[in-house]
Amino acid sequence: MANKNALTSIGLVVAVAVETTAGTKPVTNYYKVPGVTDLPDLDFDPDTIETTSYDNLDYKSYLPGLKDTGGIVSLEANYTEYGVGMWDDMAATIEADTTGIKAWILVSIEGTTTKWFIPAKLVETGVPTAPVNDKVSTTYKFTVLGDIVKETIADISTYIASTDYPV
Repeated sequence: MANKNALTSIGLVVAVAVETTAGTKPVTNYYKVPGVTDLPDLDFDPDTIETTSYDNLDYKSYLPGLKDTGGIVSLEANYTEYGVGMWDDMAATIEADTTGIKAWILVSIEGTTTKWFIPAKLVETGVPTAPVNDKVSTTYKFTVLGDIVKETIADISTYIASTDYPV
């Protein structure tokens, strides 16, 4: 039976894996991205192209255009040496590859069987932010490389790596 209650972000999982074969979404070895504090909106509606002409008497007319992912997307997170090392290593692996591999970001919200897989090119992290008397934060940046895949998966445990990322 479907969950009829509102969900919270408590227990939300963001994990990332790199393809071993270009064009093949991984089904194992997703590593949890630690300390994520903000998941951005990832709904990509297509642009609209206005086609209104003089014979339109009541309404403007439109054609669907291209989807716009907005360029760089950011995941805000608490800074951890492990998380930054993992992300940067995966980004460097993708950058050095000549076969066209990409990363896949898995988003899992506690209380739902809907899971989202985002094909992405990771960008190495920069200098973390550190306001006075506050936590140190980082931003994990990526570009979306295609359609987000939505799947029904009851348990993601087989997708999640059983060990820490080797950094």
